[in-house]
Amino acid sequence: MFDCETETESGGVEWFKGKNKITDNTKYMESQEGYIYKLKIRHAEVDDSGQYRIIKNGIPSDGSLKVQALFKRKLENITIMEGLDIQFDCETEGDSSSVEWFKDDTPVKIETGNIKMETLPGNIHKLTISPARLQDSGSYKIEKNGISSEAILDVKALFKRKLENITIMEGLDIQFECETEGDHSSVEWFKDDTPVKIEIGNIKMETLPGNIHKLTISPARLQDSGSYKIEKNGISSEAILDVKGTEVNWLFINEKKGSKKGK
Repeated sequence: MFDCETETESGGVEWFKGKNKITDNTKYMESQEGYIYKLKIRHAEVDDSGQYRIIKNGIPSDGSLKVQALFKRKLENITIMEGLDIQFDCETEGDSSSVEWFKDDTPVKIETGNIKMETLPGNIHKLTISPARLQDSGSYKIEKNGISSEAILDVKALFKRKLENITIMEGLDIQFECETEGDHSSVEWFKDDTPVKIEIGNIKMETLPGNIHKLTISPARLQDSGSYKIEKNGISSEAILDVKGTEVNWLFINEKKGSKKGK
């Protein structure tokens, strides 16, 4: 706030920033208390730094303002694969004012399951998402004393190509296949939520170049029917295997044999 005191109470004043007359009543608030004239700047920002002047009866009085940046280190945009952890962090000048976090202009609630907010010594403010999901993508903002820093989180889908349901006749071979984004994390396969063991005789699991993951059943049996799932970094893709029996064919053959004997 700028203020100055004059000899007389009568007569209006004009305020200037540099050579420009101040007319914005939303940003600047002018007031008078007797011989004292005041100019208040709401939520001062770095851009408000500069030379200020008040003029009364053609007589000027000058002052300068230097606004120090609140954010010594701002938030930065993040692109990450779903299932991994991310962390927004920034550093502010030292004061005891509280901060508030927003996602897409909505306050982030502390009870959000995979989000943790904390302020560390040295005025370091952190927001951690563990693990990041596709729906966590958006604009994140931290606000302190009316000043904010904002960044974008872009969460990429882990599965470029997901598992697909399969219906097959027993005795034939089947292959579940999917493709993931490139990282070196291991995968795990499940059948009906039970981990698939590598020693199961008719099942083979492999990872090929290009992050192609395959599960082959050779041959497929009726008891192999069920829900199959592959999981990586806590993210999964699931599909159903339906193995059809051959009892109908055998019944038809047996009926034909029986009719021949009757003749």
